[in-house]
Amino acid sequence: MIKKIQLLLLCSVILSVSAFAQTGSITGIVTDENGETLPGVNIRLNEITLGAASNTDGEYTIINVPTGTYILVATFTGYKKFERAVQVGTGIVTLDIQLEEDILGLEEVVVTGYG
Repeated sequence: MIKKIQLLLLCSVILSVSAFAQTGSITGIVTDENGETLPGVNIRLNEITLGAASNTDGEYTIINVPTGTYILVATFTGYKKFERAVQVGTGIVTLDIQLEEDILGLEEVVVTGYG
């Protein structure tokens, strides 16, 4: 009986390790044309429902990404949309993003205030 439990435990450990090995992560820093970090940038993978937002230092991390090739999209008000193909394996992929200002698109922003 103990041998069966040990075998079952060993199999479950092997299966869980192989399941974790099938995912990777994407990390990087978002900056503007002047090298200044941008907080609050939305970063997502088009093909799946995973994404993140950059923190106050412009850093982002998307974890538990299944292996494969995806289109990474970064958007921020006042800047052009950034799109790049990224191939994710079982490790960490580092992709730094530099956004360009979109002066023409900024005219489309409407600000409404209530007092």
